[in-house]
Amino acid sequence: MKKFILFLVSIVILAALAELQIFADDDNSAGAGIENSANIRIDNQNVYDGMDKAYCDGYVPGTSNGYAYIVLPLLYDGNIKGNVITARLNLGESESNPFVCKNYEKNVYLTEMGINNNSAKIKCYPVVFSLELKQDRINGSYPVTFSIAGKDENGADVSGDFNVYVNITDGKNAGADVQNADSQSSFVPKLLVESYTFSKDVINGGDDVTVHIRLHNMSDSVNIKNATISIEEPEANFTLLDKSSTQYIGDVAAGGATDVAYTYNVSAVTPQGQYNFAVSADYADEKGNPYTSAGTVRMKVNQPVNVEFGEFSLGESLQVADVANATVQVMNLGKGKIYNVRAEIEGDGLKPEKTIFVGDVEPGQEATGEAYVNITGLSDEFMPYGDTTGKITYYYTDESGNQLQNEQEFSLKIESPFSEEKGKDNKDDKPEQWWWIMGVICVVIVAIIVIILIRKVKRRMIDNCIADEE
Repeated sequence: MKKFILFLVSIVILAALAELQIFADDDNSAGAGIENSANIRIDNQNVYDGMDKAYCDGYVPGTSNGYAYIVLPLLYDGNIKGNVITARLNLGESESNPFVCKNYEKNVYLTEMGINNNSAKIKCYPVVFSLELKQDRINGSYPVTFSIAGKDENGADVSGDFNVYVNITDGKNAGADVQNADSQSSFVPKLLVESYTFSKDVINGGDDVTVHIRLHNMSDSVNIKNATISIEEPEANFTLLDKSSTQYIGDVAAGGATDVAYTYNVSAVTPQGQYNFAVSADYADEKGNPYTSAGTVRMKVNQPVNVEFGEFSLGESLQVADVANATVQVMNLGKGKIYNVRAEIEGDGLKPEKTIFVGDVEPGQEATGEAYVNITGLSDEFMPYGDTTGKITYYYTDESGNQLQNEQEFSLKIESPFSEEKGKDNKDDKPEQWWWIMGVICVVIVAIIVIILIRKVKRRMIDNCIADEE
């Protein structure tokens, strides 16, 4: 009986162990499924900004002006915690690679990017690095390794390593005399932008302008051979009128200089400001070693001011003590903003209460301002009424800080407040009539006084006669 009981217990224990093993296998299978449900990978189908072709078509990172520019667009099927990954760059052996050794590591965030010349958009992790190249680099193809790390939304690791090859073609050929190049390093020729001038002192939108650039070989001992100069305009508002942006200038003697010129049309809608033109030079020394140099030409573009002011008038005639409402209108027809527009009114018999302030006026906009003007009468005390001429002066500032002004004249007739009707010549109270009326009034007053005195004298004489008769 005891043996039977022990046999049954053994069977139960074995069954329990088997069930646990099944659960463990199921858990392992589920974990493997989660791990493989998402992976980080290169988007090899699309072309991103900075790429000339997709990875599937043989994309190779470009090199320019001593730098290699690498674009690595990464896609992930799931969600990464914080939408951020860490990208670390491994350059390999520092002695043999052409890159200046630095610590290359950055956080890369999930970003919506334009693809295929901005014909569509896609969310990706755009890993972009700009690698400085050594001056004594050797031509060849060099691998760089991107190590990617992150966490998914469950806290599991997301990682991957990607190799990208960079082709160096502007360095030295393998087997060149590196020691001799090092010994000559202090005599490397440098072709730099020494100065530049423009064909116009003031360059406005819509102008054609030629830039004259002087390039100087800074070496006093090494001649420059087979030099070419290229220029790149900053944006579409500048149109090169020459056949090519690259010019061949040939040899430049040690310590010598040479000139090149480029002509551009500046679009009429170019915003006012300073624009940088990138100038680059490719050349060789007397032993055929290639070199590059870069410089900048800065062009300042102005927008001509085009402002119109509405015709100003206070009316044809006003009376002394009238208050007129002066309104001004300013229209900015130019491409640049004008600032602090204001107007001042002056004239004999006119007393404005204040300067009319209009403020800033944007391109293509109009603005108004107003103030009251008191009519005080002409300054000539013998002729306080009549025709007068006034002047309104507009002051404003353009985007370059230049103070500008515009003047307008206007005419006005100032009438007496006793006029029966303004604006009619036959009812005007002229100064000559005024003094004539005053004279008549004085004569009448004198006559009345004389009459009163005569009456008093007669009364006294009558009284005296009566007294004598008594």
